[in-house]
Amino acid sequence: MPICSEVGAQAEICPPETLVAWSPLQAVRDSVAVVQRLLREEGFAEAVETGQRARMQALQDEPSAREVLDRLYRDTLAAAQAAPQSQSETPQPAAAKRKTKGKAPA
Repeated sequence: MPICSEVGAQAEICPPETLVAWSPLQAVRDSVAVVQRLLREEGFAEAVETGQRARMQALQDEPSAREVLDRLYRDTLAAAQAAPQSQSETPQPAAAKRKTKGKAPA
């Protein structure tokens, strides 16, 4: 049964009843209180375990970073291959690429 400091994304994996303060002294006090509840309060451990399992299942149901990025890269590549080539990508003669500073060529 994890007991976690309430920092970052810990709330995504730990039920709120098992989150403790991040400051060291308060974390020790809170952890002792959680352990005492787990040992003494009927049904508390089961409720926490149910909450923990639900959180873990929700995370497992989400697509992985690899799946998300793979889909993104494939969609981007497909869109780039399907799009017509823009003028900026079309080769231009050297004279057309030359920039002038407000003066027309003589």
